[in-house]
Amino acid sequence: MTVNKYLNKVAKLFDSKHRQCEKKKHCLQEALKKLRKRKQVLKKQIKQERSDKAKKKLEKELEVITTQQKKGLQLLKELRKD
Repeated sequence: MTVNKYLNKVAKLFDSKHRQCEKKKHCLQEALKKLRKRKQVLKKQIKQERSDKAKKKLEKELEVITTQQKKGLQLLKELRKD
């Protein structure tokens, strides 16, 4: 799965239209697990990468995933309050 498809899929989970669904919490938790795993993989790839250009690309992707993870955690806390 390409990065864009992956991020689009995750972004759909965080969309406000889907907040009404009770299954949202479960789906959100699974998405956060996937993001956590992807984050770990990227960190390993960054350590192993020799090329500066490739490292920067991986770091940018890592930054995006970290931001999505923070949004997801914030949304999960909001859903748990309700």
